[in-house]
Amino acid sequence: MKRVHRLAVAAVIGTAAIAGSTAAAVAAPAPGTLVAAAHHPVHKVGKPAKVTVSAAANKRDVRAGQELRITGKVTGVRPGSKVRLQQQDHRRWVNLPVTATVQKHGEYQLHIKPAHKGRTVYRVTAGGAVSHNVIVTVR
Repeated sequence: MKRVHRLAVAAVIGTAAIAGSTAAAVAAPAPGTLVAAAHHPVHKVGKPAKVTVSAAANKRDVRAGQELRITGKVTGVRPGSKVRLQQQDHRRWVNLPVTATVQKHGEYQLHIKPAHKGRTVYRVTAGGAVSHNVIVTVR
C-alpha cells in the first residue's frame, strides 16, 4: 500500500514539474489519515432583473418647433443610468442626440422640439430594452 501511495505522490509531483507550475506544493497525508474536503458555501446568483421601459408623450399633436415631453419609468436598471430617445426613419430606428438620466425611483423625462412635419414615431431605450411606440403628429 505504501508503494502505491509513493507512486501516486511521485506522479503528482512529476506532473506539476512538467507543467512548470512552481506554485503547486503537494503534501501527502500520512497513511491511514482521513482528509476532509473543504466546504465552501454555494452563493446563489439571482437572475438579472428584467429591464422594462414605459413611455408617454405629453401631447399627441404639436406644432413644428414646439417642445414635446416624453416621460416614463424604467425598472431593472440603477438610478443614474441613461435612457435614449429613438425616432423611426422609414423602417429603421435612429438614435437622437437626446438622453436623460434615470432618477431615484426609475422616472425619466426627455425633451425634444420636432422640426419635421407629419407623423413621427418615437421610442425610448434603456438597458437593452425598448418601450412601446409613441406616435406624435407634427403640424
